[in-house]
Amino acid sequence: MTKRHPHRSTAQNQEHDAMSIRRMEAITHDVIYSGAVDEVALAISRHCGDVRATIRALLHERKQLREQLALADIYIGAGFAHSGSNCDCL
Repeated sequence: MTKRHPHRSTAQNQEHDAMSIRRMEAITHDVIYSGAVDEVALAISRHCGDVRATIRALLHERKQLREQLALADIYIGAGFAHSGSNCDCL
């Protein structure tokens, strides 16, 4: 979905949309036909060619993964400490 700019006319918005579509088609073409999958081009194409949106999404995903990893570390540490205190096999 493209942003609509109130200071642009309808024709300018339509031209902007057409340029976005052409850019998207070029990126998608590169992803599909460049042989091995270009992960960078694929990520950018998922955000309609918007590099800043791609980076923003990747940073958000990174933050979520770090939070999940920190929680897993806490739970695993607590689990080992708990199970170790009940274990008579050591």
